This record gives sequence, structure tokens and C-alpha cells, in this order.
Amino acid sequence: MSQTWQLQEAKNQLSRVVDEAQRSGPQIITRRGEKNSGHSLF
Repeated sequence: MSQTWQLQEAKNQLSRVVDEAQRSGPQIITRRGEKNSGHSLF
């Protein structure tokens, strides 16, 4: 299941975001709570 991350949180925890993407699939990164296309990690 994908998780949603705020941009600053994802930047601070990039290794964790990548690990979650490998384990659970695409992760969604938002800017100010809005989803932006092209910011999912596979």
C-alpha cells in the first residue's frame, strides 16, 4: 500500500521513502498537501 509523504518529510527521510517504495510500491509525495503528478517513487 502506498503512503503519502509531505515533501519536506520525504526529503528528510529519503532512505525510508525508498525502502517503503521497494517494500510497498509507489509512494506519494505532496507539496502543501496537494498531489503532484510525477512525484511517485517506484
